[in-house]
Amino acid sequence: MMRRSIFVFVVCLVASSSPAFAQIGESPIRIFGYFQNQFKQEGSPRADRESNTFLLQQLNLFFQKNLGRNWSAFVNFEVLNSFSTSRNTGALNLEEAWIRYRLNKKLNLKIGLQIPTFNHLNQIKNRTPVLPYIIRPLVYETSLSEVVPVDEFVPARAFAQVYGILPANNVKVDYAVFFGNSPNISTQDDPGQSGVDTTATFLIGGRAGVRYKELKVGLSSTYDKASRFQDLASTLPFSLSALEEVPRIRLGADISYTFGPLWFQGEYIRLEYDEGTKLVDLDKDFLYGTIGWRITDELQIYGSFWRTRVDNNRLVGEAPDIEIQRFVDATNSPSFGVAYNINERIVLKGQFAHFDRSRDNPRVSPSPGFEIYSLAASVSF
Repeated sequence: MMRRSIFVFVVCLVASSSPAFAQIGESPIRIFGYFQNQFKQEGSPRADRESNTFLLQQLNLFFQKNLGRNWSAFVNFEVLNSFSTSRNTGALNLEEAWIRYRLNKKLNLKIGLQIPTFNHLNQIKNRTPVLPYIIRPLVYETSLSEVVPVDEFVPARAFAQVYGILPANNVKVDYAVFFGNSPNISTQDDPGQSGVDTTATFLIGGRAGVRYKELKVGLSSTYDKASRFQDLASTLPFSLSALEEVPRIRLGADISYTFGPLWFQGEYIRLEYDEGTKLVDLDKDFLYGTIGWRITDELQIYGSFWRTRVDNNRLVGEAPDIEIQRFVDATNSPSFGVAYNINERIVLKGQFAHFDRSRDNPRVSPSPGFEIYSLAASVSF
């Protein structure tokens, strides 16, 4: 029912672009977007198991309108994994709906649902024709959000943000400070109103960066409290109230550099949880680095490496001899790809990614690794 309501809202937005709704000082609604269709073959070298599929990996539909001097509005709908209500596949998400006051380049204020500034990729991860990847570095791959805790590694939503660029001779300093809900949001399966914060806590974060010629570096951080580990606490043979509203700090660093036809991008993200107990570990980290070579204006190739480390916990044994086994899940993912721009709006891509998994506890065996071969077409419209 909610999905249909969102669809009706999209139709109303399109209808409102009629000139009859225009006011003095306003501009018509600009409607544009991106989508990426994908073919992928996935298999495990250790197991006799393969699958292949065609997929509408992602579609973003944007509505942008100037509301008068210094004021503008923006709406972003995101469709994932061949979304269909009748077939019960994929997802339709309202990602952004905000208004902005722009005094100048030094000071901007956004109010409303938005994707906050964090590291390099967070705000531009939905621009599929601009990015060379088919499968983006894992914590930014929203099409895998059903199996990868994307929202845990990077902040997905904020509701107020102040940002700008401060020039200083040949250097530009950019900053952003944002504010929003904690991750403890109610769903339709919970009693009461859905989509609201169920705690009295907040998300606060920001990024500070420096740009000098072709070099861009930045540091990011957020602070909030998470209650997502209550399911883990409920499986323990004793009460562990410390896992309620666990304080969490995200730390991020990013660097981007272009040297002629060569370019490099890299990020590091660290999740630090204050568990309040030594019985479990919840920390996580992720890094990626990509080196690319733009051979011609139309053609580029790249090599990338992603590493994910997750502190994990599992109950081993039977009552009354149950113990918690702590271990580190590690995934190393080298990837190689090519992107070819047919024109300014159409990009053809190919990518190979290998996922090797390991665990540092011999009592807990790792999941098998796997490989993905993928082709895609990205389009801007």
